[in-house]
Amino acid sequence: MQEIKKWYEEVILCQRPHQRYDSEYIIYKGFKITKLNDTFTLKDVRWSNFYNDVSKTNLNILRKHGFIKGVDIIGYKRDVKRIKSYKKRITRLYDKRKIFKKQMDEDRRLNTKRIRNINLRIDDYVSFIFFYQVRVNQFKIKYYEV
Repeated sequence: MQEIKKWYEEVILCQRPHQRYDSEYIIYKGFKITKLNDTFTLKDVRWSNFYNDVSKTNLNILRKHGFIKGVDIIGYKRDVKRIKSYKKRITRLYDKRKIFKKQMDEDRRLNTKRIRNINLRIDDYVSFIFFYQVRVNQFKIKYYEV
């Protein structure tokens, strides 16, 4: 309980809390700290509209590094996994595109449509890779470079 209060005070320095009639809360990069009277709660709101308890692994990261840096580390790890995932998807799409180009004589109209859709998905995935790569680079600049 005390550590959540300490994390709340840490986040207040860089972000203003939202006021409700009976409580205050801060949502920082997918984690919500609520202050109701003198009790503090921490919820994970990254996945859906429902608030989940924070997992033990994420709690350990937060305890080890503090709230702001811990949340940034959690986001960094997730972004790195996303980049790897999108790269794998792109290589699979390139392989499929190659197969459909070889089969072009069998059904030209269908394979042209498939190739067009694959090209669109590749463009989307490349955009996502660039987006998450920028976030990874910002994390590295923030914590590892001067």
